[in-house]
Amino acid sequence: MLKTEKHLRRAISKGVNKRIILDNLSDEIRLFLSNLIGTNCNAMTALEFAQLDYSNFNRFNSAQIKILCSFSGSFFRTLDDVRFSGADISIKTINLLLDDLYTFLTTLKNSEKNKQKEEKKS
Repeated sequence: MLKTEKHLRRAISKGVNKRIILDNLSDEIRLFLSNLIGTNCNAMTALEFAQLDYSNFNRFNSAQIKILCSFSGSFFRTLDDVRFSGADISIKTINLLLDDLYTFLTTLKNSEKNKQKEEKKS
């Protein structure tokens, strides 16, 4: 998913249509989350993401659940607001979304490393 984030940043610099970039971002993050949690996220709304109970997924520790909960609802609400507002989309807005995605992915990756360290200790 980090490669996708970089690919979308390159697409911005190449002048790809901003709506296409946002659609790709939405599709890719939904696919990523579907694979991550084992639930089809393709048609989920921002509200459904916000209300999803990640504690039902045994593979996550409490830190990861916190990360998923804080990111998914707000990210998709913002993404959908931008995509469906009808207003002109600024490159700055897309970059802020990609910054949020990058922060989420790296935080989740680091929490997975910490989880593995904890499991080795016990």
